[in-house]
Amino acid sequence: MNTHFSWEVLKLKKYGTLGSHSNIVYSINWKCTGISTVGSETKTASQDGWVSISTSVSDPIDYSSLNSSTVVGWAKDSLTSVGVNGYEDNVINLLNSDSYESTPPWS
Repeated sequence: MNTHFSWEVLKLKKYGTLGSHSNIVYSINWKCTGISTVGSETKTASQDGWVSISTSVSDPIDYSSLNSSTVVGWAKDSLTSVGVNGYEDNVINLLNSDSYESTPPWS
């Protein structure tokens, strides 16, 4: 079974002001989704959580200029490769269990 993973940002928590900066993100609500196709059946499973990130930046990115790729990178960096691999392994275990989300057979 070959599993493709996608990571996305669901929500952000931010400080209105922090020092001389405004709209500083300090926590990210992330979601990791695994998609696996075996034959004609596609299975999906996901896990989500929150991770805190460092706010000690001297030159932060303007909040309105943030994009998904950047913030997903922050979340994964804060989780470290051990955390990222652990969550992806959890999703694989969900996909391999007897209980999982599946596309209807008529799709």
